[in-house]
Amino acid sequence: DDSSAEDDAAPDTGSEAAPETEPASDSASASEPTDDEESGAEAEGLRTTYPLTFETCGVESTLEGPPESIVVYYEFEEPLLIWGLGDTIQSWVTFVEGSTYPGLSDADYEGISTTTDQPSREAILEMSPDLIVTASDFAWNEEAGFLGREDLNEAGIATWLPESLCAQDKSDPTPEEAERLENRGFDQVLEDITELGVIVDRQAEAAELVDEMSTKMAEVEARVPEGDPVRVAILVGPADGSEINGVYTGGTNEDIIERVGGFNPFVSPDRGQYTSFSAEELVVTPLDVIMTDATMDPGGNDSVLGLFPTWPAAEQGRIGNV
Repeated sequence: DDSSAEDDAAPDTGSEAAPETEPASDSASASEPTDDEESGAEAEGLRTTYPLTFETCGVESTLEGPPESIVVYYEFEEPLLIWGLGDTIQSWVTFVEGSTYPGLSDADYEGISTTTDQPSREAILEMSPDLIVTASDFAWNEEAGFLGREDLNEAGIATWLPESLCAQDKSDPTPEEAERLENRGFDQVLEDITELGVIVDRQAEAAELVDEMSTKMAEVEARVPEGDPVRVAILVGPADGSEINGVYTGGTNEDIIERVGGFNPFVSPDRGQYTSFSAEELVVTPLDVIMTDATMDPGGNDSVLGLFPTWPAAEQGRIGNV
């Protein structure tokens, strides 16, 4: 089913081909198990050596030991839950509920404090987590009233934003940062998961997750039939599905759509990760499959389909959430 192929292939945490298990940076380190640990070495894999210093987006952070308190902004809560680190998630700033990853359920999220409001300067200092994990530079947007990364580090709070996401929601990204974001694909997400596994001392588990996701992607790609790709786009709108504000274009979304036999007709070289469109502008370009942003409640799908009744996707009910 093309409408669900993307969900089957990769969750919002995900990426591809299992890379070597490496430290997060040249200054991060890992050690082989000792002789006393040889019996469990194969199962446990490499262990992270602390203190661990790593650098992303030009900022260094140091962890004195495995993080016991983590604040997650927007994404990357799924691998932490998969690795059994749910108890370390002190707060999760999110606009979605639950997971799209097979094997995780609502029960896995019980007990995790979630909020749609990003903590203020005072609140984050009071929480004093060991580590902040984010998928967006907005997590430390000082103009919006939040603590910058340097201030957080001075307070003893390590911060991690994957190198490929440095430009995400950043007002003044460098050309190199913007290019990395535009070219971010499934493979890069896998590398991010590997790096996060080093930081939180879950290297073996990260390698297992990367292998699992790579296998799933390969299986989906193998099922893609010969012929013209289907027209697919990820539409963005409010949770009630009453309107559409635009389309996600470029980056990981585009890579996955193409891998599973689709193409996004709204993509063009002069567009970034997101392009604003009205429903009137969209309706003239029919889609065979509609995907909706994770912020849209599945209960709103009828409303989304109702906006584009002449599209093949609406006529065949081919719609899914990412």
